[in-house]
Amino acid sequence: MKKYPNINFEYIEVGKWENLLSQYPSFLLSVYSMLPKNMKGTLSLIGAGPWSEIYCTWIKKKGEVAVDIGSGFDLLDGDLTRPIHHLIETDKKQKFIL
Repeated sequence: MKKYPNINFEYIEVGKWENLLSQYPSFLLSVYSMLPKNMKGTLSLIGAGPWSEIYCTWIKKKGEVAVDIGSGFDLLDGDLTRPIHHLIETDKKQKFIL
């Protein structure tokens, strides 16, 4: 936000994973109600674990672009949580061997 003061950033707190299990689906509806009605021309970066697909679908229906970046953060942190992560790591190692 400091680097791009002319761009509007909005953070929607989803909550802690441990607290969400007992609240399903009420917390999902709570997050849905926080989404702006008109989202055309905006980009949402989603990092919400198993709920990301739901959020991305809702956001896309409102005319916005939504990208699930959660597992990307895992990869940057060294956690290989998705099958594609293992392929990326293997590819990187093979390129250094040659």
